Amino acid sequence: MPKSNKKEVKYIDSESDNESIQDESVSDNESIQKDSESDDESIQKDSESDQTLKVDNTSKKNKKHQITFIELQSSKEELVKEKDELLDNINDQQKEICKKLAQLKKLNRKIRIINDSTKKVYTRDIKLARKEKRKRTKPNKGGFNRDEEIPKVLIEYFGDLLDEGVTKLARTRVCSLLHASLKRDGCKTGQKSVITKKVAKKLGVTKGKVIEFGQHQPFLASFYH
Repeated sequence: MPKSNKKEVKYIDSESDNESIQDESVSDNESIQKDSESDDESIQKDSESDQTLKVDNTSKKNKKHQITFIELQSSKEELVKEKDELLDNINDQQKEICKKLAQLKKLNRKIRIINDSTKKVYTRDIKLARKEKRKRTKPNKGGFNRDEEIPKVLIEYFGDLLDEGVTKLARTRVCSLLHASLKRDGCKTGQKSVITKKVAKKLGVTKGKVIEFGQHQPFLASFYH
């Protein structure tokens, strides 16, 4: 009998402990659930607060400025003023263009008159020149066609190419003799002449001097001064 009592006591203690543990577990679960519900409520409140802020900001962005009648009239007046200034500028440019077109018309008329007269004047001058040629009986001795003293240095240089005893000739004839003499002495290179050492000594000019085409008359003129 005593052994049976000890076992019952132990059984009763075990049930009490289980009930205590169960009560503590239920209490803990309830506490955790309450904390969770509290956190959920806090999160929900924060979310609602954020949504409220977003709605307020969106409403501010979507709110447009309502233009007034005075502002519309002011904008219209500025545009009308700009339009009037542009029209005035266009009118001034048109007047200037019309003025220049009138000047161009006058110039074209003068050019046309000259063109019409050119052929008549040319024909008249040709007729006058022919009449003058028929009336002239004496040779033309003016300008380069006038006989004049040949420089002594050129007479000596021409040598046999110049007729004996001739001391006066027209500048054109002397230039022909110069070309012939330069060719004779091997100075001609195409249409230009290059003075050799021998010719430079006779004429008193620089050796290697180049006389380009069309420059023989000026070169010849240097001996007449």
